[in-house]
Amino acid sequence: MITQLIMAAGIVAASVASAVAALLLVSSLEQPNRRRQVTPLRTGAEIEPSVFLFDDQTLVDATAPAKALIAAMPQLGSEWDRLVAYITPKIPTFTSEIAALAERGEIDLNDQSDPHFRLHAECLGGLARLTVTDLSVEGQGVIIDGLSLRAQEDEIAALRETLGVLPMPIWRSGAEGVILWANEAYLGLASEISGDDLVWPLPVLFDTGPRAASGPVAKRFRFVGPDNARERWFDCTAHNSADATLWCATPADAIVRAERSLREFIQTLTKTFAHLSVGLAIFDRQRQLALFNPALVDLTSLGADFLTARPTLFAFLDQLREARIL
Repeated sequence: MITQLIMAAGIVAASVASAVAALLLVSSLEQPNRRRQVTPLRTGAEIEPSVFLFDDQTLVDATAPAKALIAAMPQLGSEWDRLVAYITPKIPTFTSEIAALAERGEIDLNDQSDPHFRLHAECLGGLARLTVTDLSVEGQGVIIDGLSLRAQEDEIAALRETLGVLPMPIWRSGAEGVILWANEAYLGLASEISGDDLVWPLPVLFDTGPRAASGPVAKRFRFVGPDNARERWFDCTAHNSADATLWCATPADAIVRAERSLREFIQTLTKTFAHLSVGLAIFDRQRQLALFNPALVDLTSLGADFLTARPTLFAFLDQLREARIL
């Protein structure tokens, strides 16, 4: 009996020892996995910089972000022209600085209004290597929602299409009058002057003068092509923002023709009625004196100063009463 109890106790002890050993083995196998789970996830490889390699003004090679940047710019000339169009509004001295790259060997440029935007240029064996960096967006680990990004891209595409088909020229100019952006209608007018050699910076088609202090400003400008065969008129309206002025030019050819026709009509009437001995006074829809002949001055003694001031019909009749003509 005692022998059986000892054997049973041994079997139980062996079972407990086996279970403990199995638990220890499983714990040792799961420990590396647990350690791997708590290890912080890496965000992936470093963001590839936007690097351009130019042979004079011919793009030789570029990184993927650099190619995407060029593709996102309006189709204005070559890749170099589109890059200049992107950099010049941020660094106005870019073209003059980059012209001296071969002599200086290396150039660093910053945006005066945004210190996060930087440009590093270096001369490598006759090639220009440009590195564009925006520290405000690169390497920040910003998580972008896919649906929101798609909605923004669709909106940008719709706005570009809308501005591209508008028949009226629209452009943005800086404080010094430099063109920062322009739509297809403006580029069409500019190409009439520059032809196929349209490059950045764009020519200034309308001498808008200094930037207005505040509020919208409306001006009328005359545009004549290089052949002087056709003149066009535009009513330009300015809207100021923090760092630029948005101009919208509405074609005003019909208005100018109507005003010319009205002036010619008035001149014709003036010549026709100038020799009449009968006093003639013509009033417009606002009941203001629009036209009179010299005989009216002689017959009424109202005076040319009073009549040329375009008095109203009631003021004209009052003067006639005072002169005892009515």
